[in-house]
Amino acid sequence: MRSQLKCIVVAVCICGPAMVFGQDYQQDNRQGSYQQQGMQRQRQSPEVRADKQTEWMRKNLNINDDQARRVNNIIVKYAQRMDELMNMPRGQMKKEDRRDAMDRRDHDLSEVLSAQQFKLFKQHEEEMKARRKENLGGGMYN
Repeated sequence: MRSQLKCIVVAVCICGPAMVFGQDYQQDNRQGSYQQQGMQRQRQSPEVRADKQTEWMRKNLNINDDQARRVNNIIVKYAQRMDELMNMPRGQMKKEDRRDAMDRRDHDLSEVLSAQQFKLFKQHEEEMKARRKENLGGGMYN
């Protein structure tokens, strides 16, 4: 009986810290690269995000000045809507609302961009989505 108790105590002493520290490591990894660098991540304003996305489109999709102006307005509009949704209490924000906002944004963008430009934009968006899932926290146009 006494040796069984010693075995249990030894097992807890060996496995306990590994389980606790393993959970801390997983939690830290979920915080993303900003947390690992000791910085707190702050969400950029809709205007800053729109400017970055528009600049990316200028460089990679060769959009003209008129398209850039219109695209920027669309992105700001829907980024503001997404911020509103993200700031709602947990129970009120619905996945369908976010999807609906993104679908409307895509519709509006498709009316400004050429078919090829829109296709490249969506491809890039999917690549960034996959990268965010992989990194758990990276931004779209960083």
